[in-house]
Amino acid sequence: MLMNSILGGLFGLHDSADPTLFIVGIGMLDGAFTYSTNARGFPLQPLLPVVHAFQWYQFDIFLNWSTWQLEIRVNGVTSVSHVPFVA
Repeated sequence: MLMNSILGGLFGLHDSADPTLFIVGIGMLDGAFTYSTNARGFPLQPLLPVVHAFQWYQFDIFLNWSTWQLEIRVNGVTSVSHVPFVA
């Protein structure tokens, strides 16, 4: 069974100085996982194209504070890397 909802859950990290601005956010939109950096609102960049019901997903977010870039892994596999962020 595929998850085909319009908006699902949202997980985000934000700067305490501006709680409305996500440094990085991961969400579920139209049955897919999405992400964004330095955005207000729901993440829109594709991360994983299909979400299956009743399946666990592991997300790892690696922030490189030296280069100001991040990497996101889904179930141990790199999905996006070298993505700039500001904090």
